[in-house]
Amino acid sequence: MNDAVFRATPMNPTRLFTALLLCLFLCLAAGACAPVQSIDRKPVTETPADSTDPDAETMTYPEEIAGTVEELYGAGAESELSDTYREAVAENPLLRYIVVYFDFNRAELKPESREILMQHAGYLAQYSQVEVSLEGHADRRGSSGYNLSLGERRALAVRDFLNGQGVQVEQLPVTSYGEERPAVPGDSEEAHARNRRVELVYR
Repeated sequence: MNDAVFRATPMNPTRLFTALLLCLFLCLAAGACAPVQSIDRKPVTETPADSTDPDAETMTYPEEIAGTVEELYGAGAESELSDTYREAVAENPLLRYIVVYFDFNRAELKPESREILMQHAGYLAQYSQVEVSLEGHADRRGSSGYNLSLGERRALAVRDFLNGQGVQVEQLPVTSYGEERPAVPGDSEEAHARNRRVELVYR
């Protein structure tokens, strides 16, 4: 009796293609069924609480970052400001902070200053009839002409930021006083730090 000879016959190309398609489909199906992992996306920066936050009225900023009119000019100074300003503060107590400070010989906004200005931007974008004068200042170091230019650049930095948040440029007139109107007299480091500023004056 002869031994049976088995020869492997080549697979039909159509069947091979169908098998490959089936494997690909199974792989894709397995991937689709895999659990999706959620990503916790935290904000890069956190803005201060708005006026609905019960803690908003007690929030403060480091004195080198921002200040109120009374912190800068003394008790009672806030009462001399416009009715528009007092209405704004009644809506959002954080709008008391209308002075932002700058580093020596710099006109770039500090990150914390941006948080404060966001509060003003929200109010000004909502009330397009309100105007805020941006008054730039510098300390006594440097020539008067240079400091006048530096005060203007600081005020323009505030204007550009507010405009980028939806506030109309027409609401934001810019004035520079350079070194002419120091908030704190003298040549101490503390005096210089208080004089490198932009004040937001509500009209």
